[in-house]
Amino acid sequence: MESLRDWDDVEGAYILVFDEYKQFYFGQSGNVRKRIMQHWSTCKPFDRLIYGTSYSSIPPMDELRALDTTRIYAARSKTRSPWRSAPRRQRINASA
Repeated sequence: MESLRDWDDVEGAYILVFDEYKQFYFGQSGNVRKRIMQHWSTCKPFDRLIYGTSYSSIPPMDELRALDTTRIYAARSKTRSPWRSAPRRQRINASA
């Protein structure tokens, strides 16, 4: 991925690679840029940060930030996904 701006309001799948931590994360979203930005801005409660001992614990995905991300790979969806919600219709009040 060259620029995250190119993925604003684009539906697709993405892989975030964290070489230093020997981790990767695969996700899919109706708006790839927005979802990646959510990953980088979400904070977990302190008691959720450590799993096991402090020496064997692996940092959760949502605690890794933009500077921890080594590479991002992304692919656009070819068709509109059925799990993406359709526009809401206005409800008509029958009693009015």
